[in-house]
Amino acid sequence: MPGMAERTIFLHGFSKAFAMTGWRIGYACGPAVLIDAMMKVHQYSMLCASIIAQEAALEALRNGWDSVLKMRE
Repeated sequence: MPGMAERTIFLHGFSKAFAMTGWRIGYACGPAVLIDAMMKVHQYSMLCASIIAQEAALEALRNGWDSVLKMRE
């Protein structure tokens, strides 16, 4: 649909995709103006995920897809 890319935000969490329930980690992708607005709210209302959770999520994105496929079998 015309104009949707400028109004769309993609949200992803790691709980179900990588069996990381309880790690409380995810990310958002979208137009810079929307992400900037989200960050302004986030910085005053949320705490940061632990560095361990952030590193584990990065490792899952880089190397975890084989494990995901095995879990689905």
